[in-house]
Amino acid sequence: MAAAERPATAGPARRRRWPLRVGIALVVLLAAAPLVLGWVFAGVVLAPEGQAERPLEGTVLAAGDGAVVLPDEPDARLAVVGLQTGDGYWQLAGAVREVDCPDGSGTCVRRQAAPLTDRVSPAAGPARLDAAAWPDDPAVLGGTATTVGADLPAWSFPARGPASGTWVVYAHGRSAALAESLRFVDLLTSAGHPVLVTSHRGDGIAPDPADGVGGFGTREWPDLDAAVGAALDRGAEDVVLWGTSQGAALAAGVLERGEHADAVRAVVYDSPLLSLERTLEQQAANRGIPTALLRSTSVDAALVWAGLRGDLDAGAAEHAERAAAWSHPTLVLHGADDDQVPASVSRRVAALADPDLVRVEVLPGVGHVRGWNTDPDGYAATVTAFLAQALGRG
Repeated sequence: MAAAERPATAGPARRRRWPLRVGIALVVLLAAAPLVLGWVFAGVVLAPEGQAERPLEGTVLAAGDGAVVLPDEPDARLAVVGLQTGDGYWQLAGAVREVDCPDGSGTCVRRQAAPLTDRVSPAAGPARLDAAAWPDDPAVLGGTATTVGADLPAWSFPARGPASGTWVVYAHGRSAALAESLRFVDLLTSAGHPVLVTSHRGDGIAPDPADGVGGFGTREWPDLDAAVGAALDRGAEDVVLWGTSQGAALAAGVLERGEHADAVRAVVYDSPLLSLERTLEQQAANRGIPTALLRSTSVDAALVWAGLRGDLDAGAAEHAERAAAWSHPTLVLHGADDDQVPASVSRRVAALADPDLVRVEVLPGVGHVRGWNTDPDGYAATVTAFLAQALGRG
């Protein structure tokens, strides 16, 4: 019997085709990745910010004689920082002493702890370091809770000593509490300025926006404009706008489009979010998205998606690119080591703005909104000298 014929094998051809198929699949994936990542980031952009969780995720390792021993981390070495536990609140200041960790695991730091609430002696246990450096209560610095308009919670602080007619109206950062302002309130009221610290819609303090959509300052700035109006109604002759992190975007919106922009005498920005695009690229890097190209294209896609899904005007969030048109005396303070809002944005402001009006200081070794905590006296001297000059009292 003749042997049955075997069909010709297609193995070699198939083997030649699979690299092509894999290559096509990789191209499709690479092309789709920015669109998918952009969709995710668009959700971040459009979501109301809410309040950040502040769990007691750190630990006081040992305590005694009015001091605490903490793990050695950057915030534990700040010149001034708050310490929150389940039992009270302390302010850590003075010398940073390196000591052996209680469990022998390495080097820890020992700090003196001054009580700011009733409990006198801190104890070992769960804790949280707090850059605000003061507990979440305006009364600790002589302030009172109030409202702007019908529904925006705010804090109001009188000047200490002779009061200036120039109030400071403060806008807090993204997901930050009103207490973020307290480290700055002390130096401002000491210089004679009443201070009004306001919330804005979607921040987890004020009501959410009616449509449930946020905008990294592009939608929220009218609430800060309303706070300027409230300060004028309460006796201010004019105001200084202070914007920290995303609060700077609200302040810039007021200056560009606000009803009360003419009442602004000067501006202070700390770690300012003046470019949404650059900030999202930084956040993409923080989330482990590889390569600058993928981060950039993902952010570009996110801004397109955000425009389609939530009518976000991405161009309105690029305040730094309009710095050449700034017309108010402005002080910009930005930490060189900021890992949330890149200092390159403030350097861009310095390159574009009128140097006779706008002063930009990039602070070496300083993180996000840590300028005052790192050097309180130097920070206060810089701010008060700027305000004295800008307000014609220098």
